[in-house]
Amino acid sequence: MEELEIIGFTKNESRVYLELLKLGKSTKTPIAYKSGVSTSKVYDILERLRSKGLVSISTINKVKYFKAAPPNQLNHYLEKKESELANQKKMISNIMPTLNEYTNKNEEKFVTKYYTGTNGLKTAINEILDLAKENTIYYGMGITEKKNEMLNINWVHWHRKRAKKNITSKLIFGEIDNQKYYNNLKNISKTEVKIMNAQTPSALAILDGRVLIVNYTEVPVAIIIEDKNISETFITFFNNIWNII
Repeated sequence: MEELEIIGFTKNESRVYLELLKLGKSTKTPIAYKSGVSTSKVYDILERLRSKGLVSISTINKVKYFKAAPPNQLNHYLEKKESELANQKKMISNIMPTLNEYTNKNEEKFVTKYYTGTNGLKTAINEILDLAKENTIYYGMGITEKKNEMLNINWVHWHRKRAKKNITSKLIFGEIDNQKYYNNLKNISKTEVKIMNAQTPSALAILDGRVLIVNYTEVPVAIIIEDKNISETFITFFNNIWNII
């Protein structure tokens, strides 16, 4: 179930938890069979779910039985995660002055940054938003829903944050096979959308002096170029296309 993965479950944890809900109390072998997870792995997964407070273990006649916590326990799991995150944020805030002291002020600023993987892409898109001033314009083209659904969800959340920062967005989609992603972005405030009906080799984004180029391969690749002149060149290129479609 995708929703469980979004809140932090692995795919196998999601499978095991759902099947254990259906089974009720069970030993590990039926759980492994029903979930499709090997018996060599299922015990470790059950232990991880137990540490999350979502599985209980009892021993009857020296045999271990496992039982899934009721679904409403997921709310407690999320509350615990929120509390842990708040503590982590507080810890980082406390050490931030020290970390900033370690920064070499005379070091030459990076012009190009390279990121790989889903987490790398998240870092890249969050960086350009965090560094952008309010009341600017975000330009995006080559936008497609043909990528991992989790990335589409992340982009929707990102654009909602962008709108809250009072940043206007102009988006150019390529070919559209599924209206869901298109409509999700179009319905976000401060967003204009056009369709080019053509595919581009990579997605392109420009925001406040930074250019982001993304290639949605099996392992996503993202490149940030920090250069005002290059950024303005890409904005001119974008507007030329925007004005003819």
